[in-house]
Amino acid sequence: MKRLFSRQLCLFGVLYIFLVGGTGADETKESKQAAVEEVPTYVIHRARSKITIDGRVDEEDWKNSKGAGDFVFGLLEKKTGQEEQTVFKILWDDEYLYFSYVCEDRSLLSIHNDRDGRIYEDDSVEVYITPNIKKPDRHFAFYSNAHAALYDEKFDRNGKRIQKKNFGRTKKNARELSWDSQGVKVAVTIDGTLNNHEDTDRSWSTEMAIPFENFSDASIRLPPRPNDIWKLNPNRHAYMPDGSCHYSQWADTLAKTGSFWGPELFGKVIFSGEFASGRR
Repeated sequence: MKRLFSRQLCLFGVLYIFLVGGTGADETKESKQAAVEEVPTYVIHRARSKITIDGRVDEEDWKNSKGAGDFVFGLLEKKTGQEEQTVFKILWDDEYLYFSYVCEDRSLLSIHNDRDGRIYEDDSVEVYITPNIKKPDRHFAFYSNAHAALYDEKFDRNGKRIQKKNFGRTKKNARELSWDSQGVKVAVTIDGTLNNHEDTDRSWSTEMAIPFENFSDASIRLPPRPNDIWKLNPNRHAYMPDGSCHYSQWADTLAKTGSFWGPELFGKVIFSGEFASGRR
């Protein structure tokens, strides 16, 4: 019960920051522009062979790809150097955009296994994607936890959540009413034991394949062409045994806006015509 209360308190605090956080009215246009220009960049190589979505991240294409770089902990005031890092990589082919996460984790927690469940209450990863950099508020979100459960969202040009077209008359919550992607594949492998905090776990790994057709009404062209640029940001929730949560991400929106939101601050990804091995 104490752990659940702590987790809820942690989530409440982050949601509060999401609602009230901001860059400040007195921030100059120059500093805002500088913040946008400082976002990280990643080159997405093509996959030479088929990626099997099994959560193992063991194909040669993954091995030949570089990680995007260390995640940052924008809400963590006191850092010890023992924060649990994430290795994040991306690949693509004409049909799919592929993501992999390898997450250090000494205390694995995952409870929810239903589609559009409360995945953010578990050890989980997510990625926000903006296919058209000229319309940053037109973006998508995909969340998955250590059970490989999926929750997805789609936002219109005003940043408003798009709902399913047909959801019946049964009263549902916002997650269940949210847009559902099609054909997304998710798999997870775990090096440790779920929900047993008497031992020390090691890591968990996620693979995700998202068909490009899910972005058909928001992107300039599909599949992308070499040198096309999208914006995106992977984030992570890592729960500690005491119920607290370490939030981390690739592009540091947390420190700048107080939330995971801020599409203009997402990292830039450049589609390459090169295979991950460096050969055409």
